Amino acid sequence: MRRVRAKQNGTMNDIFKASQKLQELRSQLKWDQQTLDGRLEKSALTDEDIMVKYTQQDERRIKTAQEKEELRRKGENLNAEIIKMETEIRAMDNTIQLVNSCNSSYPKSLQTVLESGE
Repeated sequence: MRRVRAKQNGTMNDIFKASQKLQELRSQLKWDQQTLDGRLEKSALTDEDIMVKYTQQDERRIKTAQEKEELRRKGENLNAEIIKMETEIRAMDNTIQLVNSCNSSYPKSLQTVLESGE
């Protein structure tokens, strides 16, 4: 009987030690889980921050590209307008030369008419 009791006490002692070890492992597991959750949460925030940063950069790049395209179009329009005005200026210069030529020949022709009429 003593043997059975000693064996029972040994078994109870083993169960107690196993329970303590199990409790320690549960505590360690809980702490590890909390640590991992904290790291995951921090990592998620970091990922969100990175995504926001990239999104903002992409938005800036798109806006810059749009502004660049708008400036290119305005430049092309201004260039076309300049070419048109230069053409008109050349045409006006030709007209001025023609009028000046007529003005300079008019007195000569008038002189000739006056001389032949006398």
